[in-house]
Amino acid sequence: MAVAPGWLAGLRPARGSVRLIVLRWLLWIFAALPGIAVARGALGESIANRPHFTEAPDPLPFLEFARLITEIPGSVWGALAVGVVIGWVGNLFLTAGAVDIVGRRGTGGVRVLRTVFDTGARHLWVYVRVALLAVLFIGLGSRLLALVFERLGEHGQVAGWTAKALAFNLGITRGLLLLLWLTIVGVFALWSRVIVVADGRRYVRRLPSLVLRLWWRHPVRSLVVHVVLALATLFVSSAVLAGWRQSSASPAGWIVLWLGVLMAQALVWHWRIRASCLIWSLSDLDDLRARPDAPWRLFSRIRERWRERPAPPPVGTHGALGDSGRGSSAMQ
Repeated sequence: MAVAPGWLAGLRPARGSVRLIVLRWLLWIFAALPGIAVARGALGESIANRPHFTEAPDPLPFLEFARLITEIPGSVWGALAVGVVIGWVGNLFLTAGAVDIVGRRGTGGVRVLRTVFDTGARHLWVYVRVALLAVLFIGLGSRLLALVFERLGEHGQVAGWTAKALAFNLGITRGLLLLLWLTIVGVFALWSRVIVVADGRRYVRRLPSLVLRLWWRHPVRSLVVHVVLALATLFVSSAVLAGWRQSSASPAGWIVLWLGVLMAQALVWHWRIRASCLIWSLSDLDDLRARPDAPWRLFSRIRERWRERPAPPPVGTHGALGDSGRGSSAMQ
């Protein structure tokens, strides 16, 4: 089975796996606490007590819910943004530490927290550059999709497509393709981070070619399975949040369910990293792992080529020789 090597073995926990999963679970819980606390106070004092919202049916209808979102104070969004940044940076540290821990071979003990902080600190700048490269890919793909669907919309108007086809079908298709592209870029970023720590790399310029060659050789186990798992966890968490918003039951049960969803996401996160480390260690990828970790030196090579070019002869040299040659012939 093409998926078996790596993915089935990745289900078996390594030394420190349980602690990594718990750390990932706690990270997203504590990252959300500041935003929840600020939002709870702000909504209770300024918005939720207004008659427009208190007299609305439970659960809150969509239009009232949208209006509630637009009236949330900026302090709430700021606290949520701080939580997102804390969670993102913490996830970078955890990912680096997880690759270092689950990719080890041996029987010695593992100091999980020490490894997470040390490995994360060593590779943080490289991880940030990987994130910037991913943002660049997202921007390019989004712009390309926008251009394609703008042309399709213009063609549809000329061809007489229905309003549903123009507004709904094209919009849904564009949204799904954008979601797929975001997921693929996310898989690229995950693979780049795994390769950086596994091989001790410091440069990101060669990572796109490495990841693309890996996808070409093992498209199912290195790309398709990652995309499926990422989309599955996204849809499950979105379904739980949507059900929670539509439910009028006590929030206690939904909070427990949401904590379970976060734990499932932590398990899938660990599974993907462990499977990626096992796949990257396959013998048929030895040539990719052996590729040098060095910059392209593009500008240096251009300068070297320019310096190696032969210097052109001085202007007028050939003409002067020609004139002197003709003069000597005439004298003879």
